[in-house]
Amino acid sequence: MLKDILKKIILESQEKAQKYISRNLIPTKTLTSQNCVVLVGARRAGKSYYLMEIKENLKKLLNKKDKDFVYLNFEDERLVDLKTADLDLILESYQELYSNTKPILLLDEIQNVKHWEKFARRLADNDYRVYITGSNSKLLSKEIASTLGARYLQISVNPFNFKEYLEIVGFEFDSKTTYYSKDLYQLKKYMQEYLEYGGFPEIAKKEDRYSKLELLKTYFDLYIYKDLSKRWAIDNPDHLILIIKKIKENIGNESNPNSIFEKLSSINVPISVKTTYNYVTFLKNVFLISEITIYRKSFTKREAKKKYYFIDNGFLKLFEIDNDYGKKLENLVCTELVKQKKEIYYWRNKKDQECDFIIKDQDKITGLIQVTYEFNNDSKSREIIGLTQAMDFFKCKVGTIITLDQEDKIIIDNKTINIIPLYKWLLTGK
Repeated sequence: MLKDILKKIILESQEKAQKYISRNLIPTKTLTSQNCVVLVGARRAGKSYYLMEIKENLKKLLNKKDKDFVYLNFEDERLVDLKTADLDLILESYQELYSNTKPILLLDEIQNVKHWEKFARRLADNDYRVYITGSNSKLLSKEIASTLGARYLQISVNPFNFKEYLEIVGFEFDSKTTYYSKDLYQLKKYMQEYLEYGGFPEIAKKEDRYSKLELLKTYFDLYIYKDLSKRWAIDNPDHLILIIKKIKENIGNESNPNSIFEKLSSINVPISVKTTYNYVTFLKNVFLISEITIYRKSFTKREAKKKYYFIDNGFLKLFEIDNDYGKKLENLVCTELVKQKKEIYYWRNKKDQECDFIIKDQDKITGLIQVTYEFNNDSKSREIIGLTQAMDFFKCKVGTIITLDQEDKIIIDNKTINIIPLYKWLLTGK
């Protein structure tokens, strides 16, 4: 009987203690004032763990007990056949366990149930506290806007940033860490692992290279064969994988679905322009990739020129032929800016002089960032020219060049260029 299964799951979740890294993604004031929240983001980015953090915070803030919460993971095999009409049984099952009590609902990956949004809206309209997770941005964004409206606050959950990564591997640092050679050596070692394998929580816990790679492959297969192929009825996943490989190859370079289609056509891949556009959109929808556009006032020019980056560096490792650390470094900087919720673009002038990242806050440009693995004789002129041209264009006096391990300051025509190693930028943001 479904009610018995639901009761068993409810009781199990109340008894189970979860360890998590505190991320504080929702301010305390918002957590207490906003009854309904949707957490969206990449699969395995830590949304379920963050639900546990929300639960523990609400227990303290609202003086609640474990029995006041209902946690359901809709990827639990016991709930795989749950239908829309069955959702009311969740409340009925809880009431039979704890009469006259309105639970706080933690609903994990609820988009697996068709028409879940109608149930979520009704809960909000009846003043329930509801916290929902999902891994499909198009589905959730569309339904939050059209069905849930202003009832639900949307919060993005990304893989760990570097500070969170260091916490989960047990490395403590403070302002003095970088002055001690032993500590600095260990810090750089972790930074290299983070650069290579990314910030997915479970992968960060793995100690050996083989285990990290095997788990990354598992995640990737889930994206391809569950989140993408099954959800959008993709007949040929191999074509999707070819597009992913092409995007990986193009990191740091301008691209768009049409140029990807042309490359695939040149090697006789039987795929249409429309399908290529759809597949790129699907990859964004499940948070596998993100895109940034060129900085232009014209909408058509922005849409015509884009760059794609992976949401986590670990996925680059799966298609690695050689150690292109330049691409890894640029991809990592982009992902960190996304985690900081920055509005970012790239810039290029008519002479093809380029600045990698333009950071905008409302109508003001607040940062110009150039990324290069090594600031040497081969790269120095290119990186400085691209950055200083952008500084002139945006009338900025300060710019940044992020490298793997170099630090310096350059003054050119009253412009200051700060050269900063990756680990310092990741920890300080400047």
